[in-house]
Amino acid sequence: MSRKLLLFLCIVLVSASLMLLFSYPGIIRGRPVHNLDTGLSYASIQEAINAKETLDGQTITIDPGIYHEHITANKSLTLLGTGATIDGDHVGTVVYVAFTRDVRIVGLTVVNGGSGGNLEGSNDSGIRVFLCSNCSIIDNVVENCHNGIMSASSNSLIAGNKLTRNKTGILPLDCTNSTICGNKISSNEYGIFLLNCNNSTICDNILEGNEHGIDLYGSNGDFVKHNAFVENTVQARVQISGNNQWDDGSRGNYWSDYNGTDEDHNGVGNNPYIIDENNTDRCPSMTPYWG
Repeated sequence: MSRKLLLFLCIVLVSASLMLLFSYPGIIRGRPVHNLDTGLSYASIQEAINAKETLDGQTITIDPGIYHEHITANKSLTLLGTGATIDGDHVGTVVYVAFTRDVRIVGLTVVNGGSGGNLEGSNDSGIRVFLCSNCSIIDNVVENCHNGIMSASSNSLIAGNKLTRNKTGILPLDCTNSTICGNKISSNEYGIFLLNCNNSTICDNILEGNEHGIDLYGSNGDFVKHNAFVENTVQARVQISGNNQWDDGSRGNYWSDYNGTDEDHNGVGNNPYIIDENNTDRCPSMTPYWG
């Protein structure tokens, strides 16, 4: 190979490397977390959140990979994962959002939070939202945590998440006007546990193979409809709660242990599903239904 050709190839290789360096700084420089609004990249998720350039309303994206972090956010941000797993290494809360509003957590896998072994540990969660409003937790996977998603956040949305092998899948606490919709909640001790929650909507969820499907405690005016309760040891339990609805007047929920009939073949059981003397699904679905 001639010296001129070798020099030319070296120049091409260096040029290509420089282009890659500046086009994809996260990959080349070990900075896999990116602020889409500022164009800056960071070595960790927490570094990206804490950066002075990161302001309310901005979006942080996280490259695929496993991140051993515990994250705290008090800014109005979107955290967007694309194949990113945050591993809490069995300690505490993994993703903690507090004292803010309009936060969106989308597409993350969160695993191995704390076990909740003491009173303080009862707050250990995969994702915990505390004293916030208008937050959205969408399309995440949360596994092997004390609480999968714990939310003390009103006017918020928890949708499209998959929660498995947690003590409690979703724990809304002291919430009003929240929506829990389209989640797959399986193999937990408690699927959904509403604690002191009012005027919330729980719809289109699949609760399967949990020890308890749904519990309402101190919760009033909540609307539970179009869910599928499949082979939970206790399908539903209500304590110190009132004025909750279990159907919309034409269709309620699917209950795998319902033994009524559908004599007019309209997909709705002719007999109600009795939860207790004060709580009845008047229109139980004969087949799983998500509208």
